[in-house]
Amino acid sequence: MMQTLTAIDRAAVLLDGSSRVVAMSERAYDHMGDGVVIVLGRFRATDRGADPALQQMLAALVRTERQEAGEIVLPLPRRAGRPLILRGKPITTLDHDDDGVDGPRALILLESLDEPPEPSVATLRVAFGLTPAEAEVASLIGKGDSAPAVSQRLGIALSTVRTHLKALFAKTDTNSQTHLALLISRLPTALPSGRP
Repeated sequence: MMQTLTAIDRAAVLLDGSSRVVAMSERAYDHMGDGVVIVLGRFRATDRGADPALQQMLAALVRTERQEAGEIVLPLPRRAGRPLILRGKPITTLDHDDDGVDGPRALILLESLDEPPEPSVATLRVAFGLTPAEAEVASLIGKGDSAPAVSQRLGIALSTVRTHLKALFAKTDTNSQTHLALLISRLPTALPSGRP
């Protein structure tokens, strides 16, 4: 289960039928304490006023009769910045462990609006047929870096960055750093398994 959560490269949490956390991806730990916490194995909102809505969301996700329900979205206040967005989906296949215990019943994705998703260099390479160097430049442009900043961060000449940008514009059918950054922001953070 943990390998699957880690492979999707998202902040993800699995809940059992009692709304208890059964597994978390490494990226989910980054959000603990700022919007959500785990108390005695259960998800809680750090803002007490928002916790009843969170508990209602979790209960709705794990109820058997709600298994056909769609996604439930809940913004949670944080200490500073924009809210933490929780996207919950019921898991419709109710697997049982060998001991008869229900398997995961809900998946919660945690999304920070202050940190845009960053596609991996591997995703950029496969999606657009980029070289490793082009993918590194594209990744930094996608994070909002300027050409001079990319040059400095990668330790390469500005003219080399500009050469990579020309190739990137051709391969991605974009014509500016802004358009390239917007395109990159729409990519998934990781490719589905089975892709190179």
